[in-house]
Amino acid sequence: RFLRADLTTKICTIAERYAPNNAWYVRTITELFKIAGDLVDDGVATNLMSLIAEGTGNEEDDEEADMVLRKQAVELYVCLLGSPPNRMSRVLVETLAWVIGEYGYLSS
Repeated sequence: RFLRADLTTKICTIAERYAPNNAWYVRTITELFKIAGDLVDDGVATNLMSLIAEGTGNEEDDEEADMVLRKQAVELYVCLLGSPPNRMSRVLVETLAWVIGEYGYLSS
């Protein structure tokens, strides 16, 4: 269990540091939530939700790019709703609920 937790932490760090774009990071961390479950630190979920909420954080970037990221996140999490809930980790359920609760209106 210690090795899995350590590896999960390292994957989170590498994904955050070397993410080619925000959409990739959202998909990758969500996949890690599915695979590693509650071994993922709660801070990773908090950072993911902050990224989705705040977008790029650059004032030069337009709001449209941030809305595209939010819409992609909503669509990703809506697709996960078909999964059996007992197979989802707590951190995934909490993140899913927050994203859909905040940005569910963007779903097509």
